[in-house]
Amino acid sequence: MRSRLKNRVQEREMVDLSKLRRYSIRDRRHLVDAADFAKMPENLDAWSTVLKSFPGILKGAEFRDLCDSLSDIHSSGGTIALGMGGHVIKCGLGPIVIELMRAGIVGAIAMNGSTAIHDFEVAMIGRTSEDVAGALGAGDFGMSIETGREMNLAASRAFSGNTGLGSALGMTLLEGKYQWNHVSVLAQAAALNIPVTVHVAIGTDIIHMHPECDGAAIGAASYRDFLNFTETVEQMSENGAYLNFGSAVVLPEVFLKALSIVNNLNQGRSCNILTANFDMIQHYRPMTNVVKRPTAGSARGYAFTMHHEISMPLLAGELLRRAGSEEKYSEEKNSKENCPEVSGLVPFSSAAAHFAACHGRGRRIVFTNGCFDIIHVGHVDYLSRARALGDILVVGLNSDASVSRLKGSNRPVNSQIDRAEVLLGLKAVDHVVIFEQDTPYLLIKEIQPDFLVKGGDWGTGQIVGEDLVREGGGQVLSLPLRQGHSSTRLIDSMGGDFMNAEDSASAAGELNVGADVLGVIPARWGSTRFPGKPLEDLCGKSVLQHVWERACQCRSINRILIATDDERIQKAAIAWGAECVMTSPEHSTGSDRIAEVVRRWGGDVIVNIQGDEPFLDSAEVDRVVWALQSDSEAMVATLATPFGENENPEDVSRVKVAVSRSGHALYFSRAPIPYPRDEGPSGGRFLKHVGLYVYRAQALKNFAQDTPAPVEEIEKLEQLRILDRGGRILVLETDLAPVGIDTPADLENARRILSS
Repeated sequence: MRSRLKNRVQEREMVDLSKLRRYSIRDRRHLVDAADFAKMPENLDAWSTVLKSFPGILKGAEFRDLCDSLSDIHSSGGTIALGMGGHVIKCGLGPIVIELMRAGIVGAIAMNGSTAIHDFEVAMIGRTSEDVAGALGAGDFGMSIETGREMNLAASRAFSGNTGLGSALGMTLLEGKYQWNHVSVLAQAAALNIPVTVHVAIGTDIIHMHPECDGAAIGAASYRDFLNFTETVEQMSENGAYLNFGSAVVLPEVFLKALSIVNNLNQGRSCNILTANFDMIQHYRPMTNVVKRPTAGSARGYAFTMHHEISMPLLAGELLRRAGSEEKYSEEKNSKENCPEVSGLVPFSSAAAHFAACHGRGRRIVFTNGCFDIIHVGHVDYLSRARALGDILVVGLNSDASVSRLKGSNRPVNSQIDRAEVLLGLKAVDHVVIFEQDTPYLLIKEIQPDFLVKGGDWGTGQIVGEDLVREGGGQVLSLPLRQGHSSTRLIDSMGGDFMNAEDSASAAGELNVGADVLGVIPARWGSTRFPGKPLEDLCGKSVLQHVWERACQCRSINRILIATDDERIQKAAIAWGAECVMTSPEHSTGSDRIAEVVRRWGGDVIVNIQGDEPFLDSAEVDRVVWALQSDSEAMVATLATPFGENENPEDVSRVKVAVSRSGHALYFSRAPIPYPRDEGPSGGRFLKHVGLYVYRAQALKNFAQDTPAPVEEIEKLEQLRILDRGGRILVLETDLAPVGIDTPADLENARRILSS
């Protein structure tokens, strides 16, 4: 009987998670928005009055006693650790926790899996908490692509790097430079070097439902965090406190086991750790494992029954007040050295001293600059992304005289004080400094920012002050531009005849940040002319690895995915560090394969990178991406190059393109076009199509859903389907001819090129 059961278990097929229907997190309904999160008041003086109003009996007395004890622990250099259930984040308390970390009051964080998930989602998109009841029936609960993909990849990195899960998640957010990192506990703890441990029970969290999940990686990373948390408990053993907010099962159990290990290693000498449990209901495990058992000796345990969104601000406000944090709030949120008309406006003459003080408090300063004459959504998006890089965003603002010199005598439209007030009204902007010079070089020298940020139209070596920041050990970043937004364009659309042609031409350089650009490299094994070519050796690396490494150099692309239908390719790609996803083997074209990737992984702009062109020029890719973003009419962008002297335009394997005066494709053909009637093919100038495509995501989705056009079936050129439907394809001319590998002879040629 036992043998038959064993055989039956062995024969059972495992669930294939790669077949799951998934969707982008941006398409999901969310119940929690970061715009509603808690904020500590700038002046905390009134907090003592609130506390004094509590009665001196029962919980009123206990709450004051707890505040006294925690303040003593903090002032004497002890460790206060905070354990959090998921509702702490869902109730909007992340910013409160961050302030406690920044003030040095909370020195360690413990989370369960749901807490980490909600905090990670908040960092990515500023929203979290799905409608479980509404999604469960259709099987949509927990199926957001980005959550499962990014968190599982972080777990795999933690596993391979022998680090804890909490640290890996925080660093993933910082490296991703997500817009809402400033309200993420994981991200800010990583920035402050405060340990975060994440304690997971396999099968309890939505990230375990995704094909990227590696149970071994999650288990190993979470176990390392258990050991890290035990170290924290050891630090608390003589002078420390553990506060449990909202975890009813996992964290109380983890705390108890870690405490037992520490007591054992201390030869049975019990820890003297103050504990407190805050929850809406006092459950068995927190009361037993946090409040009672650990404090059976000389320590004290507290229990307070109330909603987290009330209890945590009450406690944090009093602890911050006692720690003297009100000065920090008033200085960082409303500068003391400002112009009387505008709060937060720092005079140029005071900038050096003011921001030196910020540096002294460990604050990371992000600097950007501009005229900001009429604020639009591109500015808001850009400034939010810049602010997420650090702790304080400083905007250098051109004075009225400076703007007039740069833009013309009829600019600015708004005065410098009005422009400063509008900027300071944005959540992302902490300070504004007005400068009279045409460039912010002297101001950057005064401030010495940690991050210097400009829009994507500024390339490396072009950003003013880049040398100063790099010499100081800072970073210089060029953020990608958001398509279709500029101050000049707004003015022009309002019929302003005060705009001159030079102003209009420079409008393309105005900030328009934010598209999520996904690069996809389709790679299949079964090529008709050259099977297995993606993994053929090319001077020590495979053809596909060369392509991937070149693609990773593109500044315009946020993420690179290899899309394949062959496990050999996937295994090889993962081995050299690439992200590789399995797609259906039924796709007839590379575009169809990429469309599947977009349906599953999202993206606003999609770059189709040919997997058999190992000499990809990353600068040309960037040029095409940015050109598409600046052309509101085009749905697709591509490249073309003139035929060489020794190339035959009548070669049907070389696709030709005819281009309009506006730079958009008129037609693609295997025949020589446009055909010179009088001279014949020898007398024409032909453009050869280069197979790089950059799509808007919706155009790619429409393409995949549409049926082939008659002319497409005749020419066997899929791009004609777009033109047949009236879509516009932007064509940029390049002098760089691609070197593709279609045959073994092409591979030998590529080896000669690379060797030389």
